[in-house]
Amino acid sequence: MVMDMNMGMGMARMTLSNPLNLMTVSMHTLASFFKWGAILITSLAIAWLAVIVGLGNIARSSPPEVFASIVLSDARLMGRKAELILTSSQDAGAVATAVQLARASLKQDPTVVSAIRTLAAAQELGGDQSATLKLMRYSEKISRRDFPTHFWLIDFEAKQNNVVRALDHYDAALRTSSAAEPILLPILLDAFGSTDLSAPLADVLSRKPAWAATFVSRAISNTKSTEKLLELAFLLRERGFEIDPEPFQVLMNRAVNDELYNGALRLSQRPAQSAGVYNAQFDNEPKYEPFDWALTADEDLGSERVPEENNPTQHLLSLYGAGGRSGIVAKQLLLLPPGAYGFRAMVSEVPQALQDRPYITINCAGEDGPVITTTDFPASSNTPNALNVAVEVPLQKCRAQWLYISVRGSNRIGGTQSSIHNVSIRPSPLSD
Repeated sequence: MVMDMNMGMGMARMTLSNPLNLMTVSMHTLASFFKWGAILITSLAIAWLAVIVGLGNIARSSPPEVFASIVLSDARLMGRKAELILTSSQDAGAVATAVQLARASLKQDPTVVSAIRTLAAAQELGGDQSATLKLMRYSEKISRRDFPTHFWLIDFEAKQNNVVRALDHYDAALRTSSAAEPILLPILLDAFGSTDLSAPLADVLSRKPAWAATFVSRAISNTKSTEKLLELAFLLRERGFEIDPEPFQVLMNRAVNDELYNGALRLSQRPAQSAGVYNAQFDNEPKYEPFDWALTADEDLGSERVPEENNPTQHLLSLYGAGGRSGIVAKQLLLLPPGAYGFRAMVSEVPQALQDRPYITINCAGEDGPVITTTDFPASSNTPNALNVAVEVPLQKCRAQWLYISVRGSNRIGGTQSSIHNVSIRPSPLSD
């Protein structure tokens, strides 16, 4: 990965010494600062603006000599005053005054981070990157919670093409500063979406920081590339990080809608089997949707997995519809190669009237996928009856197929209720 160095030292100087200016330029430089994402310094501007307001209030409410004595008697105020001076101006006199105040602050208290940052800014303005780095490393050592320090170090590590260390500083900032998330997460999301950050990012997310779930959810909702999201999901799973159910389902839907069926199947973690219907006898509660049964469960329309009356260890699917409601009550996504197949299902309690009978539909998945077959259940009593259908999966535009089980709206009092005991699809048509 190659970082964009076009911004050069001028931008780096602004990072430390004049962050207020970045409020006007940061959005213009966001895309070009680094190819994998800019270091937005808005929080620096906010922090320094707060200092300006705070010191301004003190100055307005106190005589000049009192204000000066307050500043000079407090190491942290001296550090902030030094930072304020360098923020306002970078001419030689301002730099010298700021350095003097910063040194006086650190003489009283060597842990004043604002004073350390001021000295670092002065060194960077003078072109001494090595001294700047040492001071910023020292600032990090003094306070792991200092947001501007992490910003600068993200910038530095990115310019060195050290993505892992840059991400470590992202993590540290997001863990320790409540202001970091609304600023850093959009940058990291953009970087993830536009470059190959999946592996190092998965390493960081697998530590399960508090911001990880938010990042993953937003990435799944906003990242354009579904392939990239699947790659991240698989890397996270390898590292023991499971995506929350709601964003997981969003990602599954995206993969299916984008016709990334093999990736979606891998994401589902469904046990391997030959092509055909999974959970064909309804033995298990569905849990690998859409490559397992997805059941509707509305009050007046749906399906329910229930024990067989004469053999409670086996299950059937009870289909119901009332109040004139029609619709799909069960579905499963299949991955049948092109060719001829025989569909077979055992059904029972199916009404004699055609308009009251459930039916199955198989169509090619994807936009405008053609219907392969629509077939009504045969009428049957409590004794199961066989539904046999010849199915031909076409060569083109049919890499996956939806199997739907639907009920028709009925005006019968109490609605309709039928059962399907098992389903199978096997190569070659069934014989009558």
